[in-house]
Amino acid sequence: MARRKPPAPNVKKFGAPLYASAWIDDRVALVAGGGGKKSSGIPNRVMQASFDSVELTEPLASVHTDETAPQVLCAHPYGAELLVAFSGDVAVYVVTANDASTQLAETEESDAPPPEASAPYRISPRDLDDASGTATRVTLATCDVKCAAFSPDGASLAVGLESGEVRLFAWPTLEPSEVRLDGSHADAVNGVAFSPDGTQLLSTSSETVKDGRGPIVWNVSTGAKVATLVDEGREKAAGKARFGRQYRFCGFTPCGAFALTGLNDGGEGHVCKWACDTWKPLGTARRVTREPLSAMAFDPTGRTVACGNSEGHVLIVDVKTLAIKKTIRGAHMIFVTTMAYSPDGSTVLSGSADASACCTVVSRKRTGAGGTNGGAWNDVAEKAYALLVAAVLAWLFFTVGRLAARLQTAAIGPDANGGAGGDVERIDMLAGLKYGDIKRLAADVRRRREAGGDSPGGDASAPAVNDESHKPTPDDTERLFADEDPTPYECVDGENIRCEDVLTEPEAWEMRVKKKGAGGDDDGQTHTKPKSREDARAATFEAVPSEAMETGDGRVPSLGAPGWGDRTRDEL
Repeated sequence: MARRKPPAPNVKKFGAPLYASAWIDDRVALVAGGGGKKSSGIPNRVMQASFDSVELTEPLASVHTDETAPQVLCAHPYGAELLVAFSGDVAVYVVTANDASTQLAETEESDAPPPEASAPYRISPRDLDDASGTATRVTLATCDVKCAAFSPDGASLAVGLESGEVRLFAWPTLEPSEVRLDGSHADAVNGVAFSPDGTQLLSTSSETVKDGRGPIVWNVSTGAKVATLVDEGREKAAGKARFGRQYRFCGFTPCGAFALTGLNDGGEGHVCKWACDTWKPLGTARRVTREPLSAMAFDPTGRTVACGNSEGHVLIVDVKTLAIKKTIRGAHMIFVTTMAYSPDGSTVLSGSADASACCTVVSRKRTGAGGTNGGAWNDVAEKAYALLVAAVLAWLFFTVGRLAARLQTAAIGPDANGGAGGDVERIDMLAGLKYGDIKRLAADVRRRREAGGDSPGGDASAPAVNDESHKPTPDDTERLFADEDPTPYECVDGENIRCEDVLTEPEAWEMRVKKKGAGGDDDGQTHTKPKSREDARAATFEAVPSEAMETGDGRVPSLGAPGWGDRTRDEL
């Protein structure tokens, strides 16, 4: 049985299905979930953990929520309070930093401190119920609260309900706002988001897109509908085939120029981008996954958007191009239920009903020492490092190339004119012949030339008329034509010895000898270029006399070497 791969350090199990997530600061994350009633045996709680860009810790502290599991977490913009929704009820918790100097520690005289005392933050109910001693809960609706969002100034709270309504409440009293939004969606609201200036509210619903339905933009001051987002091009292309088209989740870019929504169309997840001045789509929706979207989160810096699908994958999408920057396949075993960005936008926290939480690093933190922004310096340093690496690689390639050239020159030696070609014969492999045999013949020819006084530095372009050193000896010829499929070839005697395969129309077993002065300036004359290949061959080579090409029944053609015309093929 195959051994299961251990989980990555950025993934941890929290012992309960997770439904909500949030961040207190850039390092401390919150996840919430549970099993509902105590009879399930799974506790309901809000858990605190930290992430250092590499490892996600085990729960450092937790707050139990009795018999109801938290469904929504929403951190206040100022970070001092946390809203937790349980069905239609909500409770408010106060987040207090634990000073390292006052944190309790285990001593010889005392037991280990409780986790809440050693955790970075202490989470406690803002208001206590006198009868039960637990957090006071406020009922906002008779149906489930599906999503919530604070206004940028933190003075208002918007909640999306299972009934399709979007309601506004004052903070911190949680009193219903005097502004009532005019209308509602046809199905449960799954996303609400305030514009950066706080004047408008965008909401999405699980309703099927038809008859002009879709994401709605509300005026927060009057409650009137500003616009319904409709992609007319997609509507016309889809025609009547609108089954399964639902917008899910929404958010704004920090500049307020664009809004983003998710879209499940035909079982595939898309990301849509809208212009906030016209509320028209910017380009076409971009498909990012072939599975439906089950969760989304929007980068507070406006660079990316995170998507989780029904297969447990996590995808990071670039806001400008809607292109996928990173995909973490199998981040969770089953569908993603919740996602949240850290305040600096460097990390995405995702949770699943399989009780796992995963922290995905989107980008390196750009905060320098002392909390100052060192992003520009980091960019320059990264570019300089890349240029340095490129320069080193280029130098290595150049050095290796020069070394190879020097090794080749040292092996061949300089030629008669001082070049790098050398007087050593250039040998090309002939089809059907052994390279070692050809090389041995060339070396033998060179030895004969040197024995005849033709030194490498001499005039090799004018060989003696009767010099037959280029011709193979009987023993050499026997080795050359011992192969099953001998191939015709040429031996050309010039400044260098070159044996090449004859590829165009030579007669079988024909050997041709280069004419003196043909094809070059050996005779001191200027030659005009032949008009055709046949003319070139006729001007370059002279035919071997027919007496040298004796043939007979069962006998191989003669090469003009003594004794070879009398041997049969079987004897060879």
